Amino acid sequence: MKNTKIMVFSLKDIIRSTVLFVTGLIILLFIIFMFLPKNDQEVQSSKYIPGEYTSEIILNDSKINVVVVVDEYEILDVLLLDLNETQEVFYPLLKPTMVALSESIIRNQSTSVETSAISIETTKILLTAVDDALSKAIIIK
Repeated sequence: MKNTKIMVFSLKDIIRSTVLFVTGLIILLFIIFMFLPKNDQEVQSSKYIPGEYTSEIILNDSKINVVVVVDEYEILDVLLLDLNETQEVFYPLLKPTMVALSESIIRNQSTSVETSAISIETTKILLTAVDDALSKAIIIK
């Protein structure tokens, strides 16, 4: 019993510590709930005007349309329109490059995608057209 120590606290100190602890806890909870999102609409504010937006690519005096389909929150589809057989023969990388880009753009929800080393110029042309179409859909805040 030589090592037994008795600690004495005054009731005033215990009450003061308890009140400070509870007050701090209430303030912390208040701050946490103030910054939590209320619902999904507030978390993800709309960034596009829903619809289909087109951009033209002109290759040897023939037009090819790139169409981007968006809803309020995301890119839904990216397509090539008006691509005829002659253009497919003269530009064989156009269609497969667009398919790969479309998948990447939809997955990443951005035109910042990795480009194929095989079709660098085709990718640049298509990404420029997609960016142009998306610029028509973006809501400026």
